[in-house]
This record gives sequence, structure tokens and C-alpha cells, in this order.
Amino acid sequence: MGKISPEEKIQKVLQYIMGHAHINVTMEVYNHLDDRSRIEKEVARLDDLAISF
Repeated sequence: MGKISPEEKIQKVLQYIMGHAHINVTMEVYNHLDDRSRIEKEVARLDDLAISF
């Protein structure tokens, strides 16, 4: 298996966090997160939520 890009890694992390079996589900639900900075902000927000529990 080849190296994955940073964008693909972020997508896979988001897929894992959301519990989706398939990346296409994640990308359809979160298609508004189309640029890296918005994705990173969303992941950081989820991290903050996880820490507060």
C-alpha cells in the first residue's frame, strides 16, 4: 500500500471518529468540509468535545 496524502489521512480520521464503514459516507455527509483548514478546525472541535467529557 502506498503513502496516503495528508488530506486522505484527515478524511480517514474523520471517518473513524464518525464510525462510518465507508469513506464515501463520510465525504457525502461532510462534503461542506472541502478545504483542509475547515477539516482541521472540525477535528480540533471534536478533540475539544472529547476532552471535556
